[in-house]
Amino acid sequence: MFWGDYFLDTTHLTTEEHGAYLLLIARYWSDQKPLKDDDNFLRMITKTSPKAWKRLSPIIKAFFICKDGMLHHKRIDAEIIKLQARQKRGHTGGVSKAENIRKSRIDHYNKHVTSKQEANASDQQSITTSTTTSTNITPISPLSPTTVNEFGLTTHIIDCAREHAPGWDINYLINQWSNWQSKQEVPARDKNMSFLAYVKRYTKGKPPH
Repeated sequence: MFWGDYFLDTTHLTTEEHGAYLLLIARYWSDQKPLKDDDNFLRMITKTSPKAWKRLSPIIKAFFICKDGMLHHKRIDAEIIKLQARQKRGHTGGVSKAENIRKSRIDHYNKHVTSKQEANASDQQSITTSTTTSTNITPISPLSPTTVNEFGLTTHIIDCAREHAPGWDINYLINQWSNWQSKQEVPARDKNMSFLAYVKRYTKGKPPH
């Protein structure tokens, strides 16, 4: 409400006329559309009697433009257009912000997984180098590391998990990891590394299950 402009335009109104006019423009703004040019409808909004509205009507309607059976208010129409434009910009900005947050979370997750993969690869390389140096024998897995089970895990990774969690039921760990993975917003890019990292976290400091 722009009170300065309002008072400049309505200095000639009586208290009763102010009340009727304010009720009409409040309804106009609330509905975000022109008012129906119907005396019974307008009288209902202004809470006036038929006799009072007949007296007030010419004065109040002078602030409106009657077109196609509707009362239009130039200033309020302009403010409604501005409001709708702001709301549209706000909605677009909100969607863009939400999308940026989503992308940021995915990037953060991917960086975290990549860092874990590199750390695990480094640990595995150290183990392999140490074993080769002490025995001059290249360690090999008893099963092909490319063999994949129904959960998408290789036998090599499952063997590594057994080494990290001695005494634990490997099938129990696989099921626990699978349940946890199904609840994640972003699926693991590398299931093997995800499973191995999960086993290390899940079993750390706990007795075998």
